[in-house]
Amino acid sequence: MDSGVQGGSEMKKTWVGVAVLWVCLGVAFACGGASGTTEESDVRVAGQAANPVADQSLRDASLEGQIDLMVAAVGDGAQIDAQDVDGRTALMYAAFNGHTDCVRWLLERGAAVGTCENLGRTALMFASTGPFPETVELLLEFASNPHDADEYEGWTPLMFAAGEGQIEVVRVLLENGANPFATDKDGDVAADHAAKTHHPEVEALLRDAMQ
Repeated sequence: MDSGVQGGSEMKKTWVGVAVLWVCLGVAFACGGASGTTEESDVRVAGQAANPVADQSLRDASLEGQIDLMVAAVGDGAQIDAQDVDGRTALMYAAFNGHTDCVRWLLERGAAVGTCENLGRTALMFASTGPFPETVELLLEFASNPHDADEYEGWTPLMFAAGEGQIEVVRVLLENGANPFATDKDGDVAADHAAKTHHPEVEALLRDAMQ
């Protein structure tokens, strides 16, 4: 994966910086099969030998939404929760592209919903950035925590959704107990993120939730 993405040290504390980050993440996800196949997580079934190639195949298939290839990768020894060099799992890749069927397949086979990648983001946070309310709802059904905050900025899934203008995702998160009063490391609430990125309908929904 692109080393410029994994550190994140130059990302500005603005939504302009976040937009750049997510573009970079998209490029890194698309190129996931080109690198990162030798540095893997130690999360493995006891007694089963590591198979980094199969692990990468599982992540690639999850990103692309190809369950048949996911099944094949697991058959070749891929571990459901194996992480790449950036700490990302197959569940995160599937969630990022809103492949709800792949997310369900992984969850039903024990994928850990609370795993964080190197910047502290969970699968729910990745799903919340896109127009994927069904994916978000499914993750919440499997005990994803809407109150988790990433380690870099302290953003919650609600903040990610608000900043991207994903009003249906915001509704799902609020209906499942997401806290509109939660603040990030700059003291901003989710409504502030919507305001900064010019999403007035999302901001209004969140302000109403704070009444």
